[in-house]
Amino acid sequence: MSTGGRPVETPSVSEETPRGAEAAPSATDEPVAWMGPVLLYTAARVGIVLLFALLLGLLGVPLLVALLIALVFGMAVSMIAFRGLRSRMADALAARSGQRRAKRERLRAELRGERAGS
Repeated sequence: MSTGGRPVETPSVSEETPRGAEAAPSATDEPVAWMGPVLLYTAARVGIVLLFALLLGLLGVPLLVALLIALVFGMAVSMIAFRGLRSRMADALAARSGQRRAKRERLRAELRGERAGS
């Protein structure tokens, strides 16, 4: 990159980790167990909407109208039929939220200069 014909120097970043500092965990280090229930619930809801839309389409209802009706009925049916999936998803998301909150508090404590055990 240059400005006015002169190259701009960027400061080099040392690749060494300071003494006592640990490398920050990457996003791939965290388990994604919470995604299973979320994906399963989402797939079930999409499936029920598509099933209703298909049935209405076979009855001769226009596609857009069938999709709108299927969305309304699919939402109502999924609230009853997928209660167990919804509660598993909510539990998984609550656990994930708690983990993120604890991690954020540890990070804030580190930034304030506090030790992890204090």
